[in-house]
Amino acid sequence: MPNIDPILLIAHIEYASWALKRTLECIDKLSPEAITHAPGNSCRSILATLRHLYETDWYYFSHLTGGTAKLEFHEGAVRIPGCKAPDEYEALKQEHVRLRRIILDWARENIPAQKDTVLHGWGTWSVWQVVMQMANHTTHHLGQISTLLRQAGYAPTQSEWTDLILYYVEKFPAASACAEV
Repeated sequence: MPNIDPILLIAHIEYASWALKRTLECIDKLSPEAITHAPGNSCRSILATLRHLYETDWYYFSHLTGGTAKLEFHEGAVRIPGCKAPDEYEALKQEHVRLRRIILDWARENIPAQKDTVLHGWGTWSVWQVVMQMANHTTHHLGQISTLLRQAGYAPTQSEWTDLILYYVEKFPAASACAEV
């Protein structure tokens, strides 16, 4: 089993929260119609993608804290009994922020001691694997939302980008300064 640094795991949870916050700030600049518009391609609407992201974060966090939430598949969509994301964007945005804060608080308190704990839920995975999956899943869907933002006519500026390296430069400035030499 790899020895994953708990600080790096926590940083990935922080990154996912940081990237989500930046993305929500971009979405705030769109009309309600643009947020709910389904383009008819492999991406669902911005709102539907955010709802999926919220529900799967809840699902993963449920497992991290000892829960046994189940996944259901219905008409090509994942459903999680016991978790229903809000239908309205403003309420969903607030719930995302709240859930991410809870996840981050839990991570800071528990990951150092529990990172190698094996969880039994939809599979047999360790805490560090679920944390990395959460971060990767967030990145995947925020990338879809970035495409949908551009299709809606909004191109995020460089100060709004969610690249992992930009988060690292902001989070670990001393390490970035050394790289510039």
